[in-house]
This record gives sequence, structure tokens and C-alpha cells, in this order.
Amino acid sequence: MLRILDITVYFIYILGVLLSIYYIVSNFRDKRLLIDFFSYDLLFLLAAIGIYYVRITPSYYISWDDFTHWGTAAKEIYLYKGLHTVSDLTSLYPIHFNYTRIPALFCYFITKSIGYTEGNNMFAMGLLCMLFSSTVLVRRSMLQSALLFFSVLAAAILYTPILRSLYMDGVVGIIFGCVISIYLQEKHKTRALLCILPILFILPNIKEIGFWLAYFAITAIIIDLFIRHKLKGYVIFYILLLLIAPYVSHKLWVIYLHKFNIISSHSTFNIILFFNTFIDLPNLAYGKSILIMFMKTLPEFAVKEGTIVIYSLFAMAIYVYRKYQLPQNELVRINSIMLVLFSLYLSLRLFIWLHYAGVYLASNNKVQSSSYLRYYGSFFIAFAFIAATYIKKGFLNSAYKKTTLTDNITLIFTLIFFSIISYNLYKRPPITFDKDRKLALDAASPLLEFKKNNHKVMIIFNNVSQFHCPQIIYEIAPYGTFEELDICRNKTGNFWPGSYKLEENFTIDFNKFNDKTSNNKDPEKYDVLYITSLDDNSERIIAKALGLKEVKDKAFIKINGKFTPYKT
Repeated sequence: MLRILDITVYFIYILGVLLSIYYIVSNFRDKRLLIDFFSYDLLFLLAAIGIYYVRITPSYYISWDDFTHWGTAAKEIYLYKGLHTVSDLTSLYPIHFNYTRIPALFCYFITKSIGYTEGNNMFAMGLLCMLFSSTVLVRRSMLQSALLFFSVLAAAILYTPILRSLYMDGVVGIIFGCVISIYLQEKHKTRALLCILPILFILPNIKEIGFWLAYFAITAIIIDLFIRHKLKGYVIFYILLLLIAPYVSHKLWVIYLHKFNIISSHSTFNIILFFNTFIDLPNLAYGKSILIMFMKTLPEFAVKEGTIVIYSLFAMAIYVYRKYQLPQNELVRINSIMLVLFSLYLSLRLFIWLHYAGVYLASNNKVQSSSYLRYYGSFFIAFAFIAATYIKKGFLNSAYKKTTLTDNITLIFTLIFFSIISYNLYKRPPITFDKDRKLALDAASPLLEFKKNNHKVMIIFNNVSQFHCPQIIYEIAPYGTFEELDICRNKTGNFWPGSYKLEENFTIDFNKFNDKTSNNKDPEKYDVLYITSLDDNSERIIAKALGLKEVKDKAFIKINGKFTPYKT
């Protein structure tokens, strides 16, 4: 039976085909329009997407968040053919359930035509990055297109795991940068505002931080228009639409979450809480430690590889502008505005760390700068787009003329940026299951069958590391529960990066299990005892706990008060 999501996907497919045919037929006599359509930038983009498709589609997940949320969300939308209803089973973590689902829906849209696999899901997210990065392509030159396209992706891939995982930090950063780039490139600002309106509408539902990035983009545009004395007439009306769009988008998601009695963190944010957090900083637990950690991250970020890529882009932009004596006041103005906004963004990040201090504590109670590189990068990627946009403007300027020096510089930088992307894609993701993934699959396969047959299973985690926990729950989604994940994490937490193994004093409470011979099944009791992995030591421990001479099986049921292998 088709659900509304399938109908929507098929409608978009058919509409896209019809519009393409209409464009070609209506412009068939005008060869110039057809030549413009199949231009260097489009041909380059199609080639880049094709090469990326060949590399990524045979791959498998390997990143933490692929298993803990984004991969699970995509898998469950694929299984349910739409968003969850209140009655649907889910393996999504309660603390992650408020994460938005547009990325997973886009995966569904793409994989509906090419097939559902982990590699195809990563291709869908990579495709999203490449499409929004295409705003910096140069129509008349494939080399210039390659330079600018690879430059923004190189910066993003050094900050975040884009193109090789389902992490959303880089995706949301690229879309944010795309918005700024469109605004800067379009001469008619009212047209630019209309172009970015739908993008700003979806940005909050790519990742929650997209809500704030949307308003940072709008703020930058308003300030720039005000300085240029263009904040008047129809522009004000379009600005009002921009201000409303992200809020409406976020509110639609909030309404959906209310069905599950979940409140979005952005719905509880208020400016008073923001300022009070900083005023009370001396009294906050771990406040000083978090502030020190935050201050350490700033100089580290300033010399990270992605930041150096952006420095090199600005150096090239300044070189082009000076060589052809182009005005630099606009370049200075937009960067000044964005640097001020980046400072505000950092204060927001610091507020989140202070407000949720417990999340960023290690087992030894030391504050960790949790993933700061991709968090800061979500905003800073926009500077790569700004630099690339002004290089593009320099290339397209009538005064620009090719020289051996500029061509050589362009070629060298293109090769460097392409090498950065290629190297990172070479390293990961894998095209075969690694040892950890094989162990998780081996543990999850029988467990999934038990769950499908409505058996309540007590899982005994053995010979697993903390990274195996989300992998096992992902494999059995949507049947895995957060409680099972929590048990696994509590068992393995103190052994990271090693593996937890059964302790000698391990025991089993027989009274917690239903007896197969009994007609009265207690829904609160377990039906199956399952051990994730066996070795000589664990076989001995399990046998002793179950009162058996030896154990060679991983699943057991209780019959006449005694445990026996499930297969019998």
C-alpha cells in the first residue's frame, strides 16, 4: 500500500522529468539556450557526482552518529515509509528524538530510485552537499569550477565528516554558506531574497542548529542592505518573509514532537536564560573548567587544516582583486559582519556547553571539548563560500584576463583541494565490514529474529565495546530499545576502548523468565536469554550460572524450570 511519502516522491520524480522535457522542447530551436544549459559547470558537476557515486555507494557506516541517530532515522523512515506515528516502534534515543528528519527523508527520496543501502544513504547526503556547493561553479570554465567547488568541500571535509558519513554539521554549514553566496552573487537583491527563502525554510529542519544559522544569515543580509541603503520598498517585505520562514519551519516540527510529548530544546530557549547563564558563571558547577576549555579551542581552531584552507582562499581572492584593481570594500564589509556574527555564534555554543555541562564530562570528571571542530565549522564553512564567491566574481569580471601565473595558481590550488577530498574519502568509509561491525552483525542477527517473533529478550552483553552498543541497536532497529542500549553502555563504559567481558560472579535470576511449558505468560518476564558473544571463559561462566555442564549456544529458554538451548 502506498503511503503519502511514496506518492510525494513519485510526484516529484514525474514533475522533474516533465519540466526537463518541457525546457528542452521549448528551447529546441534556440541552440544558445541548450548550449548554456549543458555548460561547463553542469558537465563538471555531473562528472563529480558520478565519480563520488562510484566511490561511496559500496561503502558501509563507520561513524558514531551514523549508528546512534542519523542511520537509524533513515532506516526507520525506509521501513515505515514515512515519519513515525505514536504507535510505531523506534530505536531512536529519547534524547535524540527531537532531531529533525529532513535528512532522513531526503535519503528516502534518493534511495527510492537507486535502492536502499548504507552506501546509497551516504551518497544522498553527499549529493546534498555537492548540489548546494554548486553555487560557486563558473559556467564558462571547468578548471575554475573545479577550483571553487573543491575548495568549499575541502574546507568542510576537514571540519566535519561530510561525504563519508551521515553527520549533519557539515551539511547544515554548506547550506548556510550557500545562502550567503547566493545573496552576494545576485545583483538584484529582491531576486536573491526570493531564491534563498525556501532554503531558509528548510535549514532549521536539516539540523537544530540550522534554526540559529538561518537567523544569522538573515541578520548578515539585513546589516549589509542597511549599510548599502537598500533596506526599503519591496526589500523590507521580502525580509519579513525571511524572518518568518525559519520560525514556521521550526514550529511545524515542534507540533509533530508534541504528539510524542517531547519539547524541542529551541522552544525552551530564551534570552533571559542566556544572559543569566553568563552572569551566574562563577557559581556554575564546572563553569570555570568549561570556560578554560572553550578558550583553548579558539586558538586551536584558528590553525586547523580547514581554517588554513579558508585563509588560502582569501589570499587568492585578494590577489585576484588587487591584480585587476577591483573594489574590495564589499569583501571587507561582509567579512566584518560575519566575524561579529561568528562571535555571537561562539557565545551560543558556550552557553550550550555551560547549560548542559554534564553531557561534556568525561568519566574522570574532566571537561571535554566535545566535537568543537565540527560545531564551529558549521558556521565557519560560510567563510569558504564567501572567499570562493569573490574569486568567482574576479574570474567573471570583464577586466579579468587569463595569464600563465593565474592559471598555474588555479591548477595548483585545484589539485591540492582535490587531493584533500580524495585522501579523506580514501581513508573512510570502508567498503567491507570491519571486525567491530562483523561482531555487531553476528550478535544482532539472531536477536532481530527473536524480536520479530515478539519474544521478550534478556540480552547478556559480553565481549563488546561501547562502540558495539549503538551498532547492535541499529542492526535490530526498530525493535531495539533505549533501555537495552543503556544497559550495554553502563556495562562497557569503564572499559572503553577495550571490551567488557562477563565477570566471575555473574548470576541469572530464573524467576525473571517465562517457562515454555506454562500456559500463563507474564508480559513482564523474559522469554529468551541471549548472549551477544561466546568464548571459552564466558562459556564456563554462563554454564555455571545456568546450571549446565557446558554452553555452546548463545540463546536459551526455560523449560520445566531449567534453561535449555533455544534451538531445541
